[in-house]
Amino acid sequence: MSLRLQHDWDLETPFWVQYTKPNLSKTVHGKIMVSGESIGNFTKEVNQKIKNSVCVCYTGVDPPLVTEFRNPIATYSSIHDRKLPNIHCVNLSSTGELCVSGSESGSLQIFETNSGTIRRTLKSHSMDVYEAKFFPSDKVVLSAGADFSVKLWDITDGECAVNFAGHSRRVNCLEFVERGRNVLSGSEDGTIKLWNCSTGDCIRTFPEKQLSQISIGVNQISLTSSQGPYISKINWAELDDRESGTDGKVLYAAKDDGFVDIWDLRAPQRVHQLDSYSKLSPFSEHLSCVGIVNSGFNCYAAIGKYIIIWDIRKSEQINQVWDPICTSNISSLHEDNIENSIWVATADGECFRIKDNKRTLSLSGSNYEPINDLSYSHNSHQLVTSARDGKIRLYRVD
Repeated sequence: MSLRLQHDWDLETPFWVQYTKPNLSKTVHGKIMVSGESIGNFTKEVNQKIKNSVCVCYTGVDPPLVTEFRNPIATYSSIHDRKLPNIHCVNLSSTGELCVSGSESGSLQIFETNSGTIRRTLKSHSMDVYEAKFFPSDKVVLSAGADFSVKLWDITDGECAVNFAGHSRRVNCLEFVERGRNVLSGSEDGTIKLWNCSTGDCIRTFPEKQLSQISIGVNQISLTSSQGPYISKINWAELDDRESGTDGKVLYAAKDDGFVDIWDLRAPQRVHQLDSYSKLSPFSEHLSCVGIVNSGFNCYAAIGKYIIIWDIRKSEQINQVWDPICTSNISSLHEDNIENSIWVATADGECFRIKDNKRTLSLSGSNYEPINDLSYSHNSHQLVTSARDGKIRLYRVD
């Protein structure tokens, strides 16, 4: 069950609120007045300590449903070209001071998070940019997109230092190995590649050979050091001189076929596969995102409106399936600094923190525009979202 407010509720006017039942069969609407009066079974309480925050209670159920909402502390609408507004990806630096975003125009923008001032414009991708991430040092950015390429940028001068070529279709996702001497990329061509940043060479491809002529796209990847029970007797590949920090690293890849493939970075063959369809069949949606949270012990994956959870310490079986918690497909997952909680963004403009299948904090501001990506900074307690409407929204979530 969930509550939702109109996107501009922080204005000095009455605003609409709705309650959606778990089976999504009925929606209850109400209206909250500025004076505190309400139409319907809704009440509100304003948090005076936090700007643009309101707590709404729906009393039509037992126990009453209470959700805190926050609006953006800043909304940036001119970071990218307004003629091509769709912003596919966004990523905060480790300190939260800077942010990088990539759009359908093929450009990347480095800007100051708290002011929106653009520091650098990076132009080298010929088509949409689907992923961009700061290196752990915050001085280098890695990007990937529809032109099949992965690029490494020095943000001090805005130059493309390395171009990684080898994928045959669009590149959807990126990941770092420790401090970033090696990086990983996942593509619509069905492969994941391990790259050396100094030379631009491809060290290893997962899988080495395609078993079918039909490519099953890789949508998201996540790296962890936690070893599951299935990683015991594997034949490791000989250590390459260009590798750094790959020992003991396990890669999880969410794919179009609804499976999560598991690879040991030192093994040439897949070591295991998690099946999301054992409890969700006959759903046809692909796995949109995957993440390893809770100290690396839980694997979270999104498929349509569902979140699937595996405890990777115990077995290959699905540990839990969270019921639909939104009215549209999930587009992004991100770990949170609160144990067992994650951030979720959806295709109809919702973004919220969820724990044990319950929303604890909802972020509003997007008027049903799909949220493509989100990024959360543990150090600054800031969160940014990128959306199809060409706006980047900044939230304070401590």
